[in-house]
Amino acid sequence: MSYEKFVYIAGPFFNQRQLQILEQVKHTLDAIPMTYYSPKDELLYVPGAGIDPQEVLHANTQAMQDANIMVCIADGKDTGTMFEAGWAYRNGTPIFYVWIDHGPEDKFNLMLGASGVVAMSFDELEAALVEFILTDGEHLVIPREEINYE
Repeated sequence: MSYEKFVYIAGPFFNQRQLQILEQVKHTLDAIPMTYYSPKDELLYVPGAGIDPQEVLHANTQAMQDANIMVCIADGKDTGTMFEAGWAYRNGTPIFYVWIDHGPEDKFNLMLGASGVVAMSFDELEAALVEFILTDGEHLVIPREEINYE
């Protein structure tokens, strides 16, 4: 069974660890299964390759506009990802943040935490997405008392 939700995956993909997290998010979505758009896989900007930054912006903002759900990888505090999260919040798209690489003293941004679900593992992400879908799109906010906010 495939759920009729279209997910935009926002997240950095500039080093090996970021790529691992992105691939695990995609694996999690495949297991549900859900259709998704990952900017890394769709229209990647490479200097000198003939793709204009405006083309990338247009393709990504169109995909964000079409998305029913956004999954944001919060690790790394990537500015592009924060742009995408702001876009989703402004447009009323439910946001599921993935925050994997953190220690007990690390802090999560308060504005992000208040704007969506914070999943601290891939299992939590999957469970939150499935519950969201099964409850016909009620925006779930998982209480995270153990998160330190900044």
